[in-house]
Order: sequence, then C-alpha cells, then structure tokens
Amino acid sequence: VAYVVTVKTIIHAAVPAPVQNFLFSVLRARFCRMESMILTVKVEDKTKMGLRNSLYDDVSEYIGSKVHCDGKKMKATRESGAKNLTFALGDDEVIYDVYEGIRIEYRYSKVEKSDASKILGQEYMELRFEEKHRGVILDRYFPYIVSLASELRSKNKITMVHSNSSTNRWDKVKLIHPSTFDTMAMNNDLKRSVIEDLDLFISRKEFYKRVGKAWK
Repeated sequence: VAYVVTVKTIIHAAVPAPVQNFLFSVLRARFCRMESMILTVKVEDKTKMGLRNSLYDDVSEYIGSKVHCDGKKMKATRESGAKNLTFALGDDEVIYDVYEGIRIEYRYSKVEKSDASKILGQEYMELRFEEKHRGVILDRYFPYIVSLASELRSKNKITMVHSNSSTNRWDKVKLIHPSTFDTMAMNNDLKRSVIEDLDLFISRKEFYKRVGKAWK
C-alpha cells in the first residue's frame, strides 16, 4: 500500500494533469475494449417451457469431472444406480477448462425467484471465452461436451440384469461379476476375435441409428 501511495504521489507531482487524464482515458478505453471481446454463454437448467435442459445436465456432468481435480469449492452426491460419486461446482465457484488451446471460464450460480407463494430456484452455468473463438466453441466444443458427458454417464452407470422369476415377477440385480476376458480360459485368437467384434459393435451406434436397427 505504501508503495502504491508513493508511486501515485510521484505521478501526480511529475505528470501534468492533462497528460494524466489522457493516459487514464486510454487505459479505460482499452479495458472496455477487452471486456467487449469476451463472450458469455449462459446455460440454464430449464428451457423457456419449464422443461429440463439436457445441455445443462451435459455441461454439469462434464465440468464435474474437472471439479474433482481442480475445484476449491464443490458439491458431492451419489445418485441411485451410480458406481461413483458425482461432483459439481459450488455456488459462485469458478473453474477453467482448455480446449484446442482456448481458455474457457466456468461459473455456477443459483438464484431464487419469487412466484406468488412459492420460491422457484434457477440454476445456470456461465461460460466465458474470447469472442474470436465463437465458432470453435459453438460448433465443436459443445458437441464434444455432449459426447463426453454421455460416455461419463455410461461408465458411472451400474448395469442391471433383469430376470423373470417363477412367480411371473421381474427381478433385477446388479451385474457385478469378477470374471473378465483376462481370467477367461479361452483360445487367445478366438478371444481376440470376440473382443474386436464387441468393440466394433460398441463403436457403431450412429451406424445402427442410420440404418434403422436397434443398438443395445
């Protein structure tokens, strides 16, 4: 503080007032120009029709994987049917992501809106980045988030096995089996062929959709 006060005193004494005003105006203009170059995308938890916004869920799922490593203030939950904990940004917490060398700032906020006798809570995520990267973020980054969020949910989901009992009732149990391809007694070439066939099927979801066949 003492250093700042000293420098300020020297500037006032050595630099004429008109020059000071000019310099400050240049700095203000530059700062405003830098602010105008930042684009903010607000992703709300609900659509205008009051329905759940799936993009918000995808963004939350994606950024939750980042919070686990970099967050300073976070929320942790475990949903029914999930293998692991799910993490989310805390209120007004800020975290950063990098995509193709572009730095994206995330901020989570929650507001309370009064509607007659009840309170409606609204959650939203703000993404801030340089305006010049608009095309990359909107055309490639968001689809990347949606795709990765789907993979994260799939990995965290517990597979259930459904069976029909003798009483004609459907029961379900968690598919938790210790056996893997590594522990299976099987010809190596045949095992490799089976694994490659399964991997091919898993990677062709869009193909099955395109030709109108069920992908399960």
